[in-house]
Amino acid sequence: MFELFRWFFGLKRARRAADRIAPEQAFAELEQVSKPIAPAEIVVELPQYTLVYGQATTTMVRGETNSSVQPAPRAWADQPMKEPNISDHLERLPFAVEIVSGADALSTVFRLHEEHPDQYAFIMGDEFSVDRIADQFDEDVLNFSRKPEEILRLAFAMTPESLLNTLRARLAQRFKENEPEAATSVTMKEVDGGFAIESRVNARFGMSDVKFAKNMPRGPWPEEPQPNCNFSSHLDLLTRKFDRETAIGRINVPVSEFWKVFAELRFGGFNECPPPEIHVALAKHWAEHYGAKLISVSHDTVEFSVSQPVTDKQAALELAELHYAYCPDIVDQGVGTIEELAATLMGSTVWYFWWD
Repeated sequence: MFELFRWFFGLKRARRAADRIAPEQAFAELEQVSKPIAPAEIVVELPQYTLVYGQATTTMVRGETNSSVQPAPRAWADQPMKEPNISDHLERLPFAVEIVSGADALSTVFRLHEEHPDQYAFIMGDEFSVDRIADQFDEDVLNFSRKPEEILRLAFAMTPESLLNTLRARLAQRFKENEPEAATSVTMKEVDGGFAIESRVNARFGMSDVKFAKNMPRGPWPEEPQPNCNFSSHLDLLTRKFDRETAIGRINVPVSEFWKVFAELRFGGFNECPPPEIHVALAKHWAEHYGAKLISVSHDTVEFSVSQPVTDKQAALELAELHYAYCPDIVDQGVGTIEELAATLMGSTVWYFWWD
């Protein structure tokens, strides 16, 4: 299963890298993907190159995307492209950024939290991630016009019930779009066998408050669950080695109120990622009830450290359902079932979220 995800994300990474790195690097990243499990042939169209990747061979041919080209062995650009650096994007960001090696990223963040309690430090990721985060501050981006004060006002106005209802409605819409045959029974009312049955709202935002009756992916409890205790935002996705350079963002919000970072970044609102106010409200709640602390925010991932991990099976299931409502991709394109996620959460000191 891990190798399949490794191949899938490697393909995506090589494809999206075409506009920023030399063809040799895109090709090298694709080659790291596990060949035995790949389909017979994958053709990846890049702006100036076509990658043809199969179980036995991998070739790269020169040519425009929609033009006729002659197949050839690995043909590289005549002029090597300059490798992009994080420093190329710093002028586009409205806050301070430090550049460190991936090996020093975590220790730098923890040190800055101690030395500067009035400024929150967090890992932003590699050059690609910093570039995409900087895009959020372009004037033509959806969230650009939103002010942090407005986002915080909406987040702090949410009650436990309204937050749960918001997540429920988002997930209901997702099921309706992705599984129309199952959407016929979706309703926001309390009906037996319907999409969601609301029972009560307790202080922990537990998903016993909202029971998703049919549509959540369920499965058996795993025999040997493996808790997650490792961060990944400072590592290469494929090799799991430290990134050559990692960006550390420094935003002027108190360490004790780290959830405000989401508002300052205007993080969210793309694809199935919730809007910024949802991230603020949930992060604040998780800090109060699980000792969660924000460690990284890349362009599409978030990682928390957790000092009070869940240890009870039922509580883990309720928390997993909430995590799924917040970030369906960690199950649908990740562990597969709520039970697998719940088992992972038991004892985990790191929470990881990813939105495709």
